[in-house]
Amino acid sequence: MMMEPCQTGDMSSFEEIDKDMSELAEQLLSDYKLNRDIDTIRMSEIPDQKAIKEIIRELMMVLLPGYYREKSYRTYSVEKKISVILEDVMYMMTKQIEKALLYRQEFEDTCIALRQDEAKKS
Repeated sequence: MMMEPCQTGDMSSFEEIDKDMSELAEQLLSDYKLNRDIDTIRMSEIPDQKAIKEIIRELMMVLLPGYYREKSYRTYSVEKKISVILEDVMYMMTKQIEKALLYRQEFEDTCIALRQDEAKKS
């Protein structure tokens, strides 16, 4: 049995989608030009997504200690494991908070040591 080739959809629908995507891109780009803090791209000064994900992963290990296994270190005591994880989380969070403080007006021109001190308090 010979099958007939399927017909492609109406080309006008693809053109409409393309037009919609172009309009959406234009809207986003014009929104970025409003010069808000969130639109500023200072890659070295923004919290690191990878670090935030790692913090969340480690917090999940604290919440569900029997479910998650840590590959980089071995402990035989839940108390010691939790203590090591929490120390690691506090260190990583302090670094990310220090970066985020740059976006508060009172810290945007301060030295890194003052931001680190404030981050440790948070």
